[in-house]
Amino acid sequence: MKQQRILLSLVVTIFIAISLVFLPSCEKGKNSEEASAIKIGAILPMTGSTAEYGDSNKKGALIYTEEQKNQGFFSVTFNDSKNDSKTAKNLYNRLESKGFSFYFISMSGIAMTLKPDFKDFKNFMISIAAAKDLTEEGYGIIKMLPDTKNQAKEIVGVIKKLYSEDVNKCLIYINDDFGLSFKKIISDEIKDIKTFDFSKDEKEFKNIVSKVLIEKPKAIITIGYGTKLGLLIKTIRALGFEDEIIATPEVMFGDVKNVAGDALKNVITVTFNLREDDKDYIDFTKRYNEKYSKNPNYDSFLGYDCIKIMVEGLKELKNENKEITPKHLFEHLTTKKYFKTFLGDITIKEDGRAFYTLAIKKNINGEWFNYK
Repeated sequence: MKQQRILLSLVVTIFIAISLVFLPSCEKGKNSEEASAIKIGAILPMTGSTAEYGDSNKKGALIYTEEQKNQGFFSVTFNDSKNDSKTAKNLYNRLESKGFSFYFISMSGIAMTLKPDFKDFKNFMISIAAAKDLTEEGYGIIKMLPDTKNQAKEIVGVIKKLYSEDVNKCLIYINDDFGLSFKKIISDEIKDIKTFDFSKDEKEFKNIVSKVLIEKPKAIITIGYGTKLGLLIKTIRALGFEDEIIATPEVMFGDVKNVAGDALKNVITVTFNLREDDKDYIDFTKRYNEKYSKNPNYDSFLGYDCIKIMVEGLKELKNENKEITPKHLFEHLTTKKYFKTFLGDITIKEDGRAFYTLAIKKNINGEWFNYK
């Protein structure tokens, strides 16, 4: 019996010794695989006044990453910028110190703050931003929103089509990079337009709108986003303006609709041309609804498309045995140029700007229809 106990003790000792040898080896292999994965840092506004954008961006991106769960060569880390430039810069510095070189960024102000860190292809950014000065030769930045310049030109075209030169028109715009880009082009091209600005911290719009209505405008153009845009439009209607309001694409987003409600009637916007009859669009909408119990919005589609374009570009470089660097990814995507997205077919220019085929839509009794 004593010999059996000794033998059993010896077997256990040997088993433990073998385990101690192999477990670190396995853990090392696992850590090695994780370390070699391409790290993507997502910096999105997930709390604060623009949280709906970042939340939708993240949810759309997660649908794609879950589809690719067996593709272990990349990982995405989501970070909350709070749409605050200082917070975003601190997040970026932390991610860079951990070896991140590829980024998914949302909001024009945040992207412009981080822009200097992408000069000379030091890093790569795919962005949901519209600031016209974001993309520039020598920077590893792709901009996935229609350029503010192009959107502004489309809005100018709508205004000129609808109203004669002697009709009073007023522009109300948010006083940031996004709004100022629109303001410059619209005020340059529309004769004698009256302009009024507001900050992203504006609490109520009664005073601004009252000043606008003194001008007796036939058309009011609103440049903004988020709940502030919804409140602005709601205030315009509440103070008695019933004619057409022309707005940026953000007017179709859920947070604007939740605030503005019926005030969106008779609003015109230049926006994306959704591929609603496409099988991929239908499948994504179904998966999104099943996962989050609601339908996706534009930012959900953009989140999916941005991560997909970046990851598939990285995958193609990997399959072609090319060195994976920010510069190589930028050159690969801008050489490829043509992409099929949920928001329409796009071309990406040599400087990183994405061009969409836009549509003009009008809200009639709560539904958006193509404007004839």
